[in-house]
Amino acid sequence: MDLHDAAARGKLDVVRRLLAEGADVNESGKGRSTPLHRAARSGQVESASLLLDAGADVEATDGKGWTPLQWAAYGGHSAVVQLLLEQGANADVRARNGLTPLYWAARRGDPAAVDVLLQRDVDVNVQDECGWSGLDWATYVGHRETEAALRRAGARDGGHMPPPELQGAPDQVSEALAIRADVLSKVAEIQQRAQMAGRAERQMILEAIEGVRRRVSAGWWIEDGHVVVDYIKDVCLKASMARTIREVKGDGGDLVKVSTHNGACPRCAPWQGKILSISGKDSGYPSLDQAKAAGLFHPNCAHCLLPYTGRYAEARARAME
Repeated sequence: MDLHDAAARGKLDVVRRLLAEGADVNESGKGRSTPLHRAARSGQVESASLLLDAGADVEATDGKGWTPLQWAAYGGHSAVVQLLLEQGANADVRARNGLTPLYWAARRGDPAAVDVLLQRDVDVNVQDECGWSGLDWATYVGHRETEAALRRAGARDGGHMPPPELQGAPDQVSEALAIRADVLSKVAEIQQRAQMAGRAERQMILEAIEGVRRRVSAGWWIEDGHVVVDYIKDVCLKASMARTIREVKGDGGDLVKVSTHNGACPRCAPWQGKILSISGKDSGYPSLDQAKAAGLFHPNCAHCLLPYTGRYAEARARAME
């Protein structure tokens, strides 16, 4: 067991022995975390104290740009937060995303950590990428003590309030927040994929994502979160199709091929591997519009269009399937 694991697990005797044997108290481990990061993240206040006494860097940053204080606040470990502040940690330190320990303590609903942070010079109105502050989260989830402390400190209400049907219903709020997190996670994933698309298609996808972010902030995701995800996937599908069609037409062609995959739904299965006419003017093939009318490329469909350049390409494609 190395110093990182011992600190995270609260194995104090092992921590003492490793330090006495000369272990590097600021060694960078997995994710560029130091032993103090691991102790803070796990809420191991005694491990953290031993490491600090041995010279641990209280402002060390890991691969995410987080300090031990940010991890302690994120985990709701108020005792570790207090210890790190006493050792000179920057109470208003910001990660790469601009979020602070107070934001995380408030979101977690940790009144003890919030109180000790508010005794320092900290920004009480830091917001996440969707415009939610610590006060918004505390109010939304129902952390009344934390909410009151933030209001006394001058935090502003951003207007992100639960709808009447969710007020006083923490289980429903938690479920709604889980849906929201799932939506934002998928939005971020699709946004990364959009960077590999053509310029016009990328713009189409990014505009759709921005619209979804606005709806998420407004609370639209509460009932229709999964619909939002399907909507983004549908936009990505349309963008991919638009790119293929543009490329085929640019080469003077009119034919495209439908992709194939296992487990196709009954609406799509008859069209797998089919050659389609974009314009519908080639009498030898069904039109793209006919395929769509029959159910191909329905919302959340996994099929795409591939350029088709002639019978040689068709024979080659069959040989590869």
